[in-house]
Amino acid sequence: MAKIEIRSCRKNDFDHLVTFMTDLQQYFSEIDTFQEQIPFATKKDAELYIQQAFKDVSDMDGAIYVAEQNAKIAGFIQGVIVKHSDNVMHNLTHEKSIDGWIGLLFTDPAFRNQGVGKKLIEKMKAYFTKKGCNSMRLKVSSNNKLAISVYNKYGFKSRDLEMAVKI
Repeated sequence: MAKIEIRSCRKNDFDHLVTFMTDLQQYFSEIDTFQEQIPFATKKDAELYIQQAFKDVSDMDGAIYVAEQNAKIAGFIQGVIVKHSDNVMHNLTHEKSIDGWIGLLFTDPAFRNQGVGKKLIEKMKAYFTKKGCNSMRLKVSSNNKLAISVYNKYGFKSRDLEMAVKI
């Protein structure tokens, strides 16, 4: 098996991320019990989404990394940093913190079960650690059992439970 390389995202990776995000959003729409998630209607919608992910990285001291094997993009991860130093409500009720948030993580199905996700998470964890983060967090749909099992393997634990009712 060829070695998996993790590197910073480049501008010429954009189209790969758009394709991956299209697949990921399709999956989210299929498992969403509230039927609020919808597939992208056009490629332009997916492009706008990835552009926003890049903007968030720029605005929130984040990073995007891609996994590459044999010159093929195998997956990507996007993360941002949230500093709670300006949030009065948070500071009155919580310990001050700097949280690294994983916003997106996707592994191409052809590369699953080869350690791609683990390497991407490890790279993002190293980035967050270097930036002084106290924790690494993410949100995952409660019915996304596959993702939950993957995150549990890498040390993530359930912390909060968001509940909703349609009105």
